[in-house]
Amino acid sequence: MKHRLIYYFIFFIVALVIILWGTYFLKTHEKRITTKIDYSNPLAQYNDFLAAERFLQRLNIPTKTLIGREFLLKPPSKFGLLIVPKIDPDLSQDKIDALWQWIENGGQIITTINNNFKDDKKQSQTGFLARLNIQNISKYDYILDHKTLETCDIPTEKNHSAKEIVDNMKITKEEQYSSTWNKEIEIPIHFEKFSIETYTPQLLFDPDKKAQWGIRMFDDAYFLLHYQHGKGAITVLNNLHLFKNNTIHEKDNALLLALLADNTKQVWLLLDTNAVSIFTLLQRNLPVFSLLFCLSLGLLMWQHRRYTGPTKYLTDHKRHNLMDHLYASVNYRWNIDKNAKLLQQNQKSVEQHWLRRYPIMQQQNKHQRSQWIAKYSQLNAPDIEQALYHSAEHTADFIQYSHLLQILITE
Repeated sequence: MKHRLIYYFIFFIVALVIILWGTYFLKTHEKRITTKIDYSNPLAQYNDFLAAERFLQRLNIPTKTLIGREFLLKPPSKFGLLIVPKIDPDLSQDKIDALWQWIENGGQIITTINNNFKDDKKQSQTGFLARLNIQNISKYDYILDHKTLETCDIPTEKNHSAKEIVDNMKITKEEQYSSTWNKEIEIPIHFEKFSIETYTPQLLFDPDKKAQWGIRMFDDAYFLLHYQHGKGAITVLNNLHLFKNNTIHEKDNALLLALLADNTKQVWLLLDTNAVSIFTLLQRNLPVFSLLFCLSLGLLMWQHRRYTGPTKYLTDHKRHNLMDHLYASVNYRWNIDKNAKLLQQNQKSVEQHWLRRYPIMQQQNKHQRSQWIAKYSQLNAPDIEQALYHSAEHTADFIQYSHLLQILITE
């Protein structure tokens, strides 16, 4: 009975610990669903805009995906649409002027803003986009500036983040922050309304009213701004998320890309604008140097293959090839060992031949074996013993022993 009470007590303690731990886990953890995208095309793992590239190609628009800063440092030789996820704000002024001149002559660019915030105020774009005087601000900060805290359900005297305040404000569903944003839009280059869906953490502003048209999110805040510049145009978005592989099929995102690329003879998609490797630069900018380097390397390997002997210069002697060295090595080996190994192998083969023929010889020594073989052959016992068990010191001995062994093997 005493042991049973102890078991009950241990079971009660373990059950209590499990219940308390489960309660703590349910209160401090939340269930989340993780979406894993498995692309059928392995290229899509490295190219976020592969679907956009294939879509434009189906519209009979030549499209090419590139990696590097080539077209930022030097615009394309012909006019078309250049899609750049982000243009380096530290680009030199000469390169910036060249890009704007390319646009003015008929080129088109689709790019995004640089959204590096240092405070909660609007930020003006620098570098390439500084000429347009575009400003951007976080969507949270914009809502906080345009909605009074009186509509907030949480006490305002406490320190809360902008996200906590916005999430508790009584605002419309369209204004609430979410991972996606979709809206029915109308733009001048299309005859009817359509919907897009994308990720919109930032808002664009056009204080100088230079844009020909744009996609408006709020009264004065935009998702997209389109500017005409000479014969070309530039379109600025807060991000290119709507043209990626997993979102271009949403709503009418592909339609917007088709409208922006309409009447374009060529499209270039810059996946990565980081600097390329030194080897690629040498191959691209110094083709003569690369060709000479490859030819020199090939000649060096060819010369090394044809000459394997000593490097000492021999007067009045021409250079020998590999076959000459092999032939000399074989002759040297022949002169050194007098073909001793070949003679030993022949002696052993003849002796085994007679041992198999007369097993009684296995119990005899060399002299007795020679006497036994002499009885069944036409040779003398001393000659047989020399041919079977002696080594050849001279070439004449080698020839004589080989002749005797040939006779013995045929007996």
